[in-house]
Amino acid sequence: MRVLIACDMEGISGVVHWDHVSPSTPNTRASVPA
Repeated sequence: MRVLIACDMEGISGVVHWDHVSPSTPNTRASVPA
């Protein structure tokens, strides 16, 4: 459960950041809808 929380927090704020840095990241994109 702790892993999911960490991914959610980093995903929400990392979505825009990663989208501009590496839009080809399956890990970040998978964390968004998850």
